[in-house]
Amino acid sequence: MVFMAFACLAAGCNNPKEKVTQAPEPPKDTSTKQVIAAPPPKLTPDVAKELAKLSHYMKTRETPMQHLVVPVKENVVLKGSHGTLIHVDPTDFVMQDGQPVVGDINVDLKEMTTKEELLNNYMQTVSDGKPLESGGAYYINMTCAGEQIKFKMGHSLKIQFPKLSSKDMSVFYGRKDSSGTMNWVGGTQKFTVTAKMGEDGTAKKDTANMLKGLKSGKMSAAKFKKAALSDTGKGKNLRIGKNKADSLHTMVYDELAIQSFGYINCDRFLGEENLTNLTYGIDPKDSIVCAEVFLAFTDINSVMTDVYEYNERNYFSNIPVGTKAIMIALAFKNGRVYTSKTEVTVDKSKRVYLSLKLTQDKDLQLLFKLKPVV
Repeated sequence: MVFMAFACLAAGCNNPKEKVTQAPEPPKDTSTKQVIAAPPPKLTPDVAKELAKLSHYMKTRETPMQHLVVPVKENVVLKGSHGTLIHVDPTDFVMQDGQPVVGDINVDLKEMTTKEELLNNYMQTVSDGKPLESGGAYYINMTCAGEQIKFKMGHSLKIQFPKLSSKDMSVFYGRKDSSGTMNWVGGTQKFTVTAKMGEDGTAKKDTANMLKGLKSGKMSAAKFKKAALSDTGKGKNLRIGKNKADSLHTMVYDELAIQSFGYINCDRFLGEENLTNLTYGIDPKDSIVCAEVFLAFTDINSVMTDVYEYNERNYFSNIPVGTKAIMIALAFKNGRVYTSKTEVTVDKSKRVYLSLKLTQDKDLQLLFKLKPVV
């Protein structure tokens, strides 16, 4: 995905943005000497090789895909490392030719719940240009014997996503454009949570009994965790103590029935009042033709991406005034990687000017390290 975004270099950065005749005006120089911006460097035959190296590095930062297996003809509940529950009934699927699935089903699952994971996976949280606050982004796919399987007519897959936010979240489905940029659509279906386990009969009896044992002190938190989680989860992302027993029902949302594979997000719109565009530019003296630019909000789980292009108006749209964010830029020049990382506070007159510096591998490792959401 990153390689596709950077491929605009070789194609002349053919992105349908608003064209202007000049690059964004740099800060005024108070000296009497006239400063002439260096022209953008000419592309060389080595550009593709260098971009491939950068793409390879970014792929090493992607969240690893989890590979889970559903034994043939068995109904199972799989659990991801971040708490996603996937209820799989093999009879809900068929092969591409419509024949029944007769072998083990291989499930690919990727869970992206933090800003760092969203950044590293080039996973912006935007719906038709409007920023979203994420409660987790996920990718789910299934195959059998190396062949993509599909849903049987009228059937669905039930999934329960971890409840990571106290705010009301809706269901969004991910769609990527030709450059690999993500857009989320939907937002009309709300995620819901039932009453506490055991009180309305919706929870399994053994789970309810374990919960009672935990609350009464007859069962330790460690034993509960071991009993409640599958081997896949291993409990490393679940923290349970006696004082948490009353809120265990908030660990996952109610079942969501999906009828297609791909990307799903638990999101909410940031609001539509007091919005502005955040314009940015890169110092012309840096001679950068294209750059990948990320906007990671400081106090909410939200990320936006953009491709900077020389001689165009570059901006992030529909940003709430007053929000704080970190702007990260990543570019290629002369076979080396240049980056910048700048804290910004959004206001209506804000223009951010970035100055990219040559970045060594050891510093590149820290580029997407962010403070946790407050």
